[in-house]
Amino acid sequence: MSYRAEFPRLEFEDEGVRKSLQECSLIDDRPGVGPAVESRSEPAIAQAEIWSRDQILADQVTLLNFMVTPDGLQDQMLGILVAKEEPDVEKKRQNLIIESAQSKAQLKEIEDKILELLSNSKGNILDDEELITTLANSKVTSVRIEERVKEQEKTQALVQETRQTYVPVSVRGSAMFFVVADLCKVEPMYQYSLEWFVEIFLLAIKTAEKPERNLQRRLMALQSQFIKLLYEKVCDSLFAKDKLMLSLLLAFKAMEVDHTLDQEEKALLLVCGATGAKARPRPKAEWLSDVSWGRISELEDLG
Repeated sequence: MSYRAEFPRLEFEDEGVRKSLQECSLIDDRPGVGPAVESRSEPAIAQAEIWSRDQILADQVTLLNFMVTPDGLQDQMLGILVAKEEPDVEKKRQNLIIESAQSKAQLKEIEDKILELLSNSKGNILDDEELITTLANSKVTSVRIEERVKEQEKTQALVQETRQTYVPVSVRGSAMFFVVADLCKVEPMYQYSLEWFVEIFLLAIKTAEKPERNLQRRLMALQSQFIKLLYEKVCDSLFAKDKLMLSLLLAFKAMEVDHTLDQEEKALLLVCGATGAKARPRPKAEWLSDVSWGRISELEDLG
């Protein structure tokens, strides 16, 4: 079902080109919902907000942010990594998905056929040769499908075991994207796309060291190379004053993912003497300020 609404021809400038609201796509305009428009043009959306405030377009325009989720990105990066490192395993996984769907569809088709014959059967069902033949064939087919499913489960377990070895790389990689994505809070012009991020990940896979028959070293090389490339590429677009901040954020996130980040130590590093450490008598030394002594006391509290 489609919905239609009439809008006044309100115009705006987009890169020097005169455009109007009619060039946006109308999604929905049901009563009680209000007109919803879709556009890839940021000026169009911005202008829509202005029209909304002026009560020309609607009472309210809601902007939806279709940002990727950490779990979704982690799974995407895992798929990319396994496809590059273990192409046979990834191919098996994709084939398993197809075979599983086909098996389910085949079972559903058999069930529907039996139900149709039962509903249309007249008299004694034992005299219905077509129904009896279908039931016999369905039993044989079901046994074959069950055997196939068991084999698929064994293969799936092996595939999943192989994929699990690469999870740490995808988890860390996914976490780093959100560090970079949040840089826009520091400076609005720091904007990085997911496609750009994935390209760096692919470059890291291609250029990382490949030790023979040593998977753990390969995983460590992948993580190190990706962090290195990501830092270098992002730094190319940062002001000099923000580069140290980026290295600190990446280090914090890496330690957080590895569960090695001490939050109290992090707080001490960031707030520098404002954590409320227990007061201690300060030594009589002119070179030792109250602030420095407070920080030393906090370090002692941390043990």
